[in-house]
Amino acid sequence: MVGEELDRAYLFSPHLLILDDGHRIVRTMGHDFFILRKAGMTETWGYPYKLAGTFDVREENRDERYLVVITTDELLRARTSLTTMKAVPIIIPGIVTAVPAGTEEKLIRHAPVGTLVITMESIVQ
Repeated sequence: MVGEELDRAYLFSPHLLILDDGHRIVRTMGHDFFILRKAGMTETWGYPYKLAGTFDVREENRDERYLVVITTDELLRARTSLTTMKAVPIIIPGIVTAVPAGTEEKLIRHAPVGTLVITMESIVQ
């Protein structure tokens, strides 16, 4: 998630296409594939959240050759829901603070840009 203020923050919401050697689509992963998760301290600028997804490449996927990362007009119109703590400011002479007052849902807009990290790891079974 990128942004200094939650109301103006944004996420890159990808759509993945996996192609074979003839450039035919053999698998896709859209918005439902990704989950909003906490990000590590060095992973984002601003709020510590990211969209993350994991998929396996196994022997039965041996004909897959290309990974294409795009976004779509539909994804750009969509929003990702984030539940945050709601705070009520308290101002007492000499003290300015806030106290938790439940939660609220924020809808984070999607943008055509963002930071993308792709990692691959071998898992021996």
